[in-house]
Amino acid sequence: QQALTDSTMGLSTLYTGIVNSMGTAWTSLEKGMGDAIVSGQNFGQAFDNVLTQLKKSISELVVQYLGS
Repeated sequence: QQALTDSTMGLSTLYTGIVNSMGTAWTSLEKGMGDAIVSGQNFGQAFDNVLTQLKKSISELVVQYLGS
């Protein structure tokens, strides 16, 4: 019973972390696109930077979950 509770709590924490990472990525994408428009930068690079950060964040969350 305790193992099930612990697993459920771990998955809940992982899910919450992923949702937070997605929210942060969306905010970063908005900022990156805004900066690209104002300064004439490349939209693709701004989008790539956001996706790279999102991949890193989710990977860290999964590794943290698997390590606990």
